[in-house]
Amino acid sequence: MACMAPVERPRKELRIKTSNHISRIAVAGAALCALAASAAAQTEKVFFVEDFESLPLGPNVEEGIVTGTGGPRTNVWAGPGVFPPGWTATFSQPGIGVLEWQGWSVASGAWWNLTCGDQDRSNFTVDAGHLSYGACLIADPDEWDDYDSNGLNPDGDGRRFNASITTASFSLSGAVAGTAVLRYFSSWRDEDSMTGVVSVSFDGGPFNVLKTYSSDPNSPDFVNDAPNDVVEFPLNNPGGATSAQIRFELNDAINNWWFAVDSIVVFAESTGPNTLPPAPFFFDVPTFNLTTAAPITWPTVEGATSYTVQLSKTADFDAIEYAFPFNSAGANLPLGATFPGIYYARVVAHNSVGSRISENTIRFVVDRPCLIDMNEDGVTNFFDVQRFLALFSAPCN
Repeated sequence: MACMAPVERPRKELRIKTSNHISRIAVAGAALCALAASAAAQTEKVFFVEDFESLPLGPNVEEGIVTGTGGPRTNVWAGPGVFPPGWTATFSQPGIGVLEWQGWSVASGAWWNLTCGDQDRSNFTVDAGHLSYGACLIADPDEWDDYDSNGLNPDGDGRRFNASITTASFSLSGAVAGTAVLRYFSSWRDEDSMTGVVSVSFDGGPFNVLKTYSSDPNSPDFVNDAPNDVVEFPLNNPGGATSAQIRFELNDAINNWWFAVDSIVVFAESTGPNTLPPAPFFFDVPTFNLTTAAPITWPTVEGATSYTVQLSKTADFDAIEYAFPFNSAGANLPLGATFPGIYYARVVAHNSVGSRISENTIRFVVDRPCLIDMNEDGVTNFFDVQRFLALFSAPCN
């Protein structure tokens, strides 16, 4: 098989933007591995996950009509105050500004990019290499400020965009103290005085700040434009905590930019059974040469107990040509198991509760040639290809 570049497709493909993110994962991963080594029965389980894909989307109302970027579209916006069950939201300027962006909103990321004229929103929401696909959670004071049906200036008279969104309470029962981790896809574009805050509450108690995004370059919490990032950090769950809530805020904004998130997941070490499907994840087919077997790789997925690699001739996987089961992460497809051709690959992670398809798909080619025993060792394999290439590239006498 010879690997081709990932095709643009309606799935997410991982791009880690900063060395800080890599170091955060390394530290968290080392701590979790140490805990796992000391208690072999413990494995990482998913306690909360939300990608907003199950929330029905309807037509836009003001955005894209009044602001002159097109007429009504279907399946683009969840509606005012429509969030997953149990979520709650606050907004400092109710009834003021563009209806779709009065506080946090769930909307189609592709439509958000289209109706707002891009301005780097496409770094998060469109085509291969961008983390968010489908619906995502958005706070956009830049668009909020563009129109008001009452004829007001949305950010006039000292008015500020202050918005919060809080998840429903979710169970942490069985989570080992100090092992819970929050991970989400993040798009942050900063300007002026806007501030983002992510915090956690345990068992209905006060919210503790986990991360602050400041637009002030002199602040220790300054985060310059990071429109397509994966953020991960420990929740520091105390012993005995049985539930938690996560809160996202965007405060002190006027006609500034945005804060958007997607694929929120909380996982922790636990001795209990899985209660949710596996966490969102990515896979890869690394660049390789001189072999006819594809090393498809992915990390161990939180909450997964087995995996299936699926191959299809079409990007939407309307027909599965081959399906290879695996009990652990990362695999080489069986040599000679497929006919030559162009395939789209994806990975499905399974547990007793359900399954989750990888956030990305990758297109590659199976070019399996008919091998000849070039080195006369009695078998036909990779070393015969090496021998052929050596002879082929040898200089003529």
